[in-house]
Amino acid sequence: MHVAYRLDTQRWQARSAADKVKVNERKLLIQERFREETGLLIDIVKQGHGTTNDGNTARRFFEEPEITADITGIDKELISKFNVLLAVISCGTQVNTEAFRACALETAELFVQKYPWYYMPQSVHKLLIHGADIIAACPLPVGNMTEEAQESRIKDLGRFRENHTRKISR
Repeated sequence: MHVAYRLDTQRWQARSAADKVKVNERKLLIQERFREETGLLIDIVKQGHGTTNDGNTARRFFEEPEITADITGIDKELISKFNVLLAVISCGTQVNTEAFRACALETAELFVQKYPWYYMPQSVHKLLIHGADIIAACPLPVGNMTEEAQESRIKDLGRFRENHTRKISR
């Protein structure tokens, strides 16, 4: 999203007042178009919860690359490749690490070719450059190594604390 916001200025940072105005106007335009055309709330602050950018929003953002590319101005092929990579790292089956490495490096080259003025974010760099090594080092399929299983047990932990603890004081 940050690349899309800065397409008009083609600078990594908006330092001048004019650049800041351009970036903010483009951000508002993109947010409004996503709300109208897809129903997604993108990059909006939620009081006490961070932003509206979560896993479900990302999934919907990447699953329709034509619409996303039209709204953001980001290359459709780049969006499609990120969709594939994100689907692979969240799947619960074994991954062909060499095929993943080839796809990730191709995506990294496309990113640098299309947007050389924007520094690649650290998390994107980790996925594209080091992702295959991380997948190879995982004892289980990489989709099973997420926090999802841990988060799904939170309700059970709450129930155990509620129902299996002493309710009287000494």
